Amino acid sequence: MPKDFINDDEFGMEECEEVTQRNPVSRTSNTANKGGLTTLKDYVIVGLLSVIIFMGFNNYIFARTNPGGGFGAAGGGGGCGGCSGGGAAVSTEELRQVGLEYYVANYNDTEVEAKVEDFGCHQEVHIYKDGQLIKKIGYGNGQVYEIAL
Repeated sequence: MPKDFINDDEFGMEECEEVTQRNPVSRTSNTANKGGLTTLKDYVIVGLLSVIIFMGFNNYIFARTNPGGGFGAAGGGGGCGGCSGGGAAVSTEELRQVGLEYYVANYNDTEVEAKVEDFGCHQEVHIYKDGQLIKKIGYGNGQVYEIAL
């Protein structure tokens, strides 16, 4: 005789209920518990990036406004930073004259020759005596400074 329906005993529902009671399925995500740590980590990362960007921008601005190039003592030289092409507000001949006058005034030596060297992003006055380079002089923001050889 055929059966029209299957009862719970024959289908084995007891086993299914035991399995679901032992291994309940969680419908909540695990990220809700980590929310505080994730935001703290995000704040730390954003803070560090802000400090790094500020330091880089500050060094760039300092290098562009300091006549010595922004690397230590005035006249320390050390690279162009972000060059703006030409930099000097005086002509090449005026720059040569300014460098020569500075050297003569500070070293009382008139037996020298001054030559302007253009490096693209800045210019230097090189002082030669008997064909030997003896001094490098820079000019920026209206100030004359010496550059180490």
